[in-house]
Amino acid sequence: MVRALWYHLHAALESEDAQKHGVIFIFFPHHVKLSQFDREMAKMNMSSVQGVIPARLSAIHVCRPPTFVKIIWMFMKMLMRKRTMQRVLFHFGEECEVLEKLATFGLERNMLPVEVGGDVEVDVAA
Repeated sequence: MVRALWYHLHAALESEDAQKHGVIFIFFPHHVKLSQFDREMAKMNMSSVQGVIPARLSAIHVCRPPTFVKIIWMFMKMLMRKRTMQRVLFHFGEECEVLEKLATFGLERNMLPVEVGGDVEVDVAA
């Protein structure tokens, strides 16, 4: 996961639009288990997002998280700067409700992968 985060941040640095408007992360952790949470990795990810890489963070959308995320959120808030914490948005409810909420932020179905209810086919083999 750390490699994926770094890859996306570095790719964003190559985009002039991403540098001007910021990077948006969208997480759909509804199949995640508490046993998969790694505190050290969370610290590493937060330090990467908050200053190690000069990419502007616009928002982090966490969609349909499991209930234990509230416990993890208490820990994560301790690692975040206030400005970053204000950019984290949680979206609860059914898939259609979450997609409607994301659309209010300009994140339409045609921008999201099929696995989360969008229209984009992602070729992971490429």
